[in-house]
Amino acid sequence: MSWYNRLTVRVCALLFALLVLVFGLFGFFVDNSLSSQEPNLQEYLDEGRTLTLANESARSTLDIVTVNALVIADAFEAGGLPALERVVASIASDPWIRQVSVYGTEGEVLAETRPTSKDYSLDFDVSSAFRRTQVPLFRVGDDGRDVSAWAPVWGDDANLGAVYINRVVRDHSFIADTLDEQVMQVWKDLSATLLNGLTRGGGLALLVTMLAVVQLSREISRPYRRLEAAFDSLGSGRRVRLRTTEGPAEARRLSDRFNHMAGALETANDKVRELAFTDGVTGLPNRAAVMERLERLLSDQSEAALLFVDLDDFKRVNDVFGHEVGDITLLAVADRLRGILRQNTRGGRPMDMVARLGGDEFVVLITPPPSASDLGAIADRLIKSVCAVIEIENRDIFVGASVGIAIAPHQGTRADTLLRHADMAMYEAKSHGKRQYSVFDKGLETDVRRMALVETHLRTAVENGELRVEYQPIMDGSLRRAGYEALVRWTSPTLGPISPGEFIPVAEAYGMIEAIDLWIAQTAINEMASYVDEAGFAPFLSLNMSGHHFVAGTFTKELLGVVAESGIEPSRLHVEITETAILQDELIALDIVRHIRGAGVKVFLDDFGTGYSSLSHLANFDLDGIKIDVSFVRGIPDNPGSVSLTAGLIALAHNLELEVVAEGVEMPVQAEFLLGEGCDYLQGWLYAKAAPLPRHQSGRGTLVEA
Repeated sequence: MSWYNRLTVRVCALLFALLVLVFGLFGFFVDNSLSSQEPNLQEYLDEGRTLTLANESARSTLDIVTVNALVIADAFEAGGLPALERVVASIASDPWIRQVSVYGTEGEVLAETRPTSKDYSLDFDVSSAFRRTQVPLFRVGDDGRDVSAWAPVWGDDANLGAVYINRVVRDHSFIADTLDEQVMQVWKDLSATLLNGLTRGGGLALLVTMLAVVQLSREISRPYRRLEAAFDSLGSGRRVRLRTTEGPAEARRLSDRFNHMAGALETANDKVRELAFTDGVTGLPNRAAVMERLERLLSDQSEAALLFVDLDDFKRVNDVFGHEVGDITLLAVADRLRGILRQNTRGGRPMDMVARLGGDEFVVLITPPPSASDLGAIADRLIKSVCAVIEIENRDIFVGASVGIAIAPHQGTRADTLLRHADMAMYEAKSHGKRQYSVFDKGLETDVRRMALVETHLRTAVENGELRVEYQPIMDGSLRRAGYEALVRWTSPTLGPISPGEFIPVAEAYGMIEAIDLWIAQTAINEMASYVDEAGFAPFLSLNMSGHHFVAGTFTKELLGVVAESGIEPSRLHVEITETAILQDELIALDIVRHIRGAGVKVFLDDFGTGYSSLSHLANFDLDGIKIDVSFVRGIPDNPGSVSLTAGLIALAHNLELEVVAEGVEMPVQAEFLLGEGCDYLQGWLYAKAAPLPRHQSGRGTLVEA
């Protein structure tokens, strides 16, 4: 039972008991009480009549004299005595006013209307009134039949005098007598009615009272029931307002306060929602907003394309330039992503959406999705937009973007599933060289599970001694082993042998490449420091430096520290860097190259010919050599373009006094062509695959040949 129903029952029960008691007691006392009260009633009527009439006339007379004092002041200042007399005559036209007198400041009469014979009880002493106070006064006559009132008359700047009015208390004697008779008759009739009602109408009175109580209870409780329902609605998250013009004053005040509270709560909820669904750095919608939007779209069975955007090499921006520059970079990327959105709307709301999931991950939601070709064009445009140089504080910042695409509902009917599939497609794009896009297919799930396994086991591979370094010979023009390139290999006790092409991208994606590169440098440099071949020749060591931390000064310092501790001749160490690493920040890269070469270590540009501006880098950077990409060597001798380009690259490098290494040599005809063009070093399976370092007599001790 609700609270207002319980209230009705309780009130009805209480009133029933009270009515029974009242009827019983009333029947007992009514006869004795009615007879004894008649004289008192008559006396009360007489006294009440006199007091009521006198008090009412006194108040109204004081109001009249106060108002007329203003009218008299205006008339006197505007028209003098003639105007004053007209106003006095007008006031005296009221049949209940017997005297109107206007006095000057000395008590002289300026205008007056009074009866010829004065038969009222109060004489008004003007001079005495002036002496007492200059505020409105009144006095009721001793017999209660007349009222006199006085008020000062003020002009704009000074007192003009006073006005006096005597007014008869309205003669209601006949009406009052009649009223007394009627009251007495009503009293007697009421007595009879009550006596009869006790015996014949008690039951009916009870019934009517109960019905009235029920209705009254409902009326009283209605605004509170509305308030209760409003609280329920507010608690369920709906917006609600109450009308503040219905119900008793208390209920209206409660409704007004409820509306105020509801408005404040809605404002707070809107602010909380805004904070909860907005990324604090970019101002874009955040992960929660994306998931909510996706769930709504999928629940409506709407089609949508989700593009998962992961920035390439963004960690380096934070590491090198600081998080403030990183945040500015994220803002610039957010603006560029907004720029590729279509302007289609529904109900005034954009249908496409850009959001930041966190870190360097963004998503673009396109509803409805375009055709496959148009979607690919959007992804390409997005990648090019993000990859364009970002100028911050006179620095050129470069980041890339890899994009994974999943389409709902075909590739996911749940928001988390669709997001996971787009993430898988993004990592597939990264595995093909980054700055690309890939569309999800079911086969990726197997690849992603494999990647997760690799990532899990790779995290402990260094500590568990599972990694090893193997060396591939680099031959000089006389086909002597002039140097070795250090290559990492991994055999997992659980997963077995895993190729670098599989675990290196995982290491780069999950931030493990720095630790692996440092381990490779320490291991290879320490092994090569004491190594000489059977002829006593000490070959050079070639190390790849990952672009992920090339511009990080800490790695360069650690690398040179390892060189110093190992005792290796610095010129025997060749560091290979890619153009991608240089493009991350050319000023810092140039400074690092000079630092490395200043320590005596040689620097080679790896994968030459496949970058963005190789010739400008050769001109601007003080390098020792280049390494021609395998894609050119592979086309020799069948591809005329590869033949011409390779010959041109060798000639160009020699003109710049740079050494040239050609990798990927697998056929004698390739080696013959390269040596004929003057290539300084050859590397490839034609000579040897990567293997542990051969063991020979060294200058630092005796090593047994394997």
